[in-house]
Amino acid sequence: MDTLNTIPISIFVIVSILLLLFSWKSLHNTKSHGFYRFFAFESVIILVIINIPYWFDKPFSFIQIISWILLLFSILFVVPGFYLLHKKGGSRGRSL
Repeated sequence: MDTLNTIPISIFVIVSILLLLFSWKSLHNTKSHGFYRFFAFESVIILVIINIPYWFDKPFSFIQIISWILLLFSILFVVPGFYLLHKKGGSRGRSL
């Protein structure tokens, strides 16, 4: 196996282990949002690792500029979502 394939696989394994440790309690309960969150985050990690080599290929092409704008725009949804999960979610028993 060459080094170019080993690095992304190693990153995936390390991040997956950290995510597994973070989500360990909720993985035992398929009715909790944490069970599905684990698999959603795993999917996002896979997409990021697969696409990293292309992010900086022709960085000033039209399609890449549009892609970066959309990626940065998506942060406007991610940050408030994480804030709400932290503030209102969790195992404290509060609901939205």
